[in-house]
Amino acid sequence: MDYLSSYMGIPVISPQGDKIGRVADFTIPLNVNYPEFTSIIVKKGGDLRRVTLERIASFTKLGLTLKSGWDDLPEFAEQPDEMLCVRDLLDQQIVDVHGRRVIRVNDLQLSRVNKFFRIVGVDMGETGLLRRMGMGRVPGFLSRLLKVDVKDRIIPWKYVQPLSMTDKSGLKLTITNSALSKIHPADLAEILTDLNGDERARLFESLEDEVAAEALQEMDEDLQVSMIRSLPEERASDIIEEMAPDEAADLLGDLPEEKARELLSLMEEEDASEVRELMVHADDTAGGLMTPDFVAIPSNLNAQETIDKLREMAPDAETIYYVYVVDTEKRLVGVISLRDLIVNQPETPVESFMWRTVYSVKADAPPEDVIELMDKYDLLALPVVDDENHLMGIITHDDVIEIMRE
Repeated sequence: MDYLSSYMGIPVISPQGDKIGRVADFTIPLNVNYPEFTSIIVKKGGDLRRVTLERIASFTKLGLTLKSGWDDLPEFAEQPDEMLCVRDLLDQQIVDVHGRRVIRVNDLQLSRVNKFFRIVGVDMGETGLLRRMGMGRVPGFLSRLLKVDVKDRIIPWKYVQPLSMTDKSGLKLTITNSALSKIHPADLAEILTDLNGDERARLFESLEDEVAAEALQEMDEDLQVSMIRSLPEERASDIIEEMAPDEAADLLGDLPEEKARELLSLMEEEDASEVRELMVHADDTAGGLMTPDFVAIPSNLNAQETIDKLREMAPDAETIYYVYVVDTEKRLVGVISLRDLIVNQPETPVESFMWRTVYSVKADAPPEDVIELMDKYDLLALPVVDDENHLMGIITHDDVIEIMRE
């Protein structure tokens, strides 16, 4: 298998056999699964020229032999629809969508096509670095000496989203939203965390609001604040609107008060109102941990009516493991599980099979009380009530896991 490093810096040879320059780089088209070289950039002093396929007599690791002289080669002028392999790819951090990680490009694996090559893989292992330092035989030597298998670490090119040049200010990640939306938010958050600041900002800006919000929720607090503060206010408010209300409240609580007020003023009033209500509670209380996204039904429904109600309400609920039952004053009077709904006949009144003993906490309860109750009774969610037992929100098991981790 061939590698880009084997052809970097090789001599450029005239038709008469004289060495007249060196190979500096290779161009490939953008947005192609397995891109082929479109030209070779050669250098003589400070002069750069472009060599296309029809001008090549031979191309090996020993040298690039031309069919014509140096003066017959066109000067190199970069095109907007192409990328330079050495400059734009080697040593860059790029996103391996398939592996859900950020990798550093140490070398490119090539497959020969006529006199040129196409890129088939990215070498992110130490062997790629050794080849570039002229130590390509070292891995084989180490394998024999240490009796271990020293292998390349190759990622197929189709699983890698490359960097592309969009302007002279720097590199921009070009990853399709369809590919990113299939990555778990926790994996996407890890990818963003691993990128350097500029690349992280550019990737985050390219995400759809919902995808950005889900990833943001998985980041640590300092990075969340940094990402939001780097965005235009309109975009930042749109992303915060897509976050779970409790997560949005936590994030806004970490921002300067004036900045938080400004972002809230740009949000839809219903979303902003939910978040404001959560922000009045301290972070280290049950009220600060709860979300207002839950399912509550009136006590006068039957099993079938409850199922119909769930179909209507579930898209806006964070969890429907439990369905809470409230009276006409919105006081918490019972709880049912999905299993309860399934096993009971459609006409069975909810009041006849709901659990009337409902474990709950007040909004000012400390996290330790939340953890103790959920652990003791194996709860997936815990309701939060006020002094009159009105249902205010729920705390879900993932929030408890986060507390315990902290």
